[in-house]
Amino acid sequence: NLFRYEISASLAVDGGGNVLFSRFVAEYSRDTQHEFQQVSPSGAMVAIPTRNPPALKAISASSNGVTLGITSSAVYRRDLAGGWIRLAGDPNASGFRDGVGAEARFSSLQAITSDRGGDFYLLDYQLTDQGRHSGEYLIRKLTDGGAVSTVGQKRIGLPLGLATNSQGTFFLTDPERNVVAQIDPQGNETVIGGS
Repeated sequence: NLFRYEISASLAVDGGGNVLFSRFVAEYSRDTQHEFQQVSPSGAMVAIPTRNPPALKAISASSNGVTLGITSSAVYRRDLAGGWIRLAGDPNASGFRDGVGAEARFSSLQAITSDRGGDFYLLDYQLTDQGRHSGEYLIRKLTDGGAVSTVGQKRIGLPLGLATNSQGTFFLTDPERNVVAQIDPQGNETVIGGS
């Protein structure tokens, strides 16, 4: 091979303390592969078996053992056999629409995180008609049953990272503004780091 590179794309910690991460492995002679690894609390690293993995942009694991991954317009759940089953959205259609399962629409998912109650939160960019980021985003909530709802109002920015705490505060990394911001449960945004 003329070249090979590996990029660790996303990571999550499940309820058992295992660290899960996805990697893109690209070689000149073949298409990019998406691999998944798990590191146990004792430090043992093993490959996570997968069947027909979608090209996931990010993964997250909840405290109750559910592992989800996102593409731009769909969310997948990892089953016990290592496969990925679509939980919400449509890989062939985008937009902003709340709903359950395939009825929901996502515009351009960027990040996923979970709370202690087992719900997941998604960072969803709005795209222009030309397919570019509009500079606006929404935070979307996803239940274990596949119900999608919008949390709060549309906001300005291009954040890439998302986390939440037990008080319902969201934390975002926004490289466009070079800041870390928090959004409290009342919807107030405060810059807590960067410039």
